[in-house]
Amino acid sequence: MALTVAMPDTVDGSAGNFLSEPGVYHVAVLEATETPTKRDGNPIQNAAFGVDLEILAGPQAKKQKDVVFFNADTDKPKDDKGYQMDLRKIRRFFEAVCVAPERQPGGTEYTVDVEKARGRQLIIQFERSTQAGKEKNLQVHYANIWHVDDPDPAAKCERNQDALKLLPAALRRKPESFKPAEKNTNGNGNGSAGKSQQSAAPASTGVDLDDV
Repeated sequence: MALTVAMPDTVDGSAGNFLSEPGVYHVAVLEATETPTKRDGNPIQNAAFGVDLEILAGPQAKKQKDVVFFNADTDKPKDDKGYQMDLRKIRRFFEAVCVAPERQPGGTEYTVDVEKARGRQLIIQFERSTQAGKEKNLQVHYANIWHVDDPDPAAKCERNQDALKLLPAALRRKPESFKPAEKNTNGNGNGSAGKSQQSAAPASTGVDLDDV
C-alpha cells in the first residue's frame, strides 16, 4: 500500500514565520478585522475581532502571531471571572493601541473602529497552556497587554527603538497617565488621574514596517 503526497516548499522543521516561543513582546499590528476566519474561510464563532501581529524586537523579530479576541459570554453573570476577563482583554488591547475613548465606569458601552489598530504598536505576553497533559497553542496570558510606554514591570521586554521613534506624540503616553483612575465627587468613577490620551490619537497613524 502506497501513499502519494506532494513535496513541501521546504523541509525545514522549524515553525517558519510564526511565533512559537512564549514571552513578552513588542509587536506591531499588521492587520485588524471584525470578521476573523478559520483557515477554511469560515467565520470564527463568537469572535469580537482578530489581529495579525509581528514581533518587532529580540530573537523572535519578524515572527508573526494571529490573535482572536472573543465576545464575553452573555449567558454568564457579569461578575463571572471568565466574562470579566474577556472584557478586560478587549479593553486593554484597545487602550494599548490608542483607539479607545477615555476610560469610563465599568459596564459602560463604547464604540471603536477596529481597523484603526492597524499599524499601531503594543506590548503583549504569550504563554503556552496545557490541557489534559497536552500543550496548546500560544495564547495571550490573562489580560497581559500594555501600551508601549506602560511602566508596569511585567511589560519589560526588548523594544525596537527605531519603530518607537516612528510613533507620533499623540500615540505616546507619560508614566503618570497609567495611574488608576480616581472616583470624582459626582460618583461616576471618572477622575483626573489615570485618564488615557487615546481619544486624541490620529485615526490612521501607525507604523510602516518598511521604515524599521
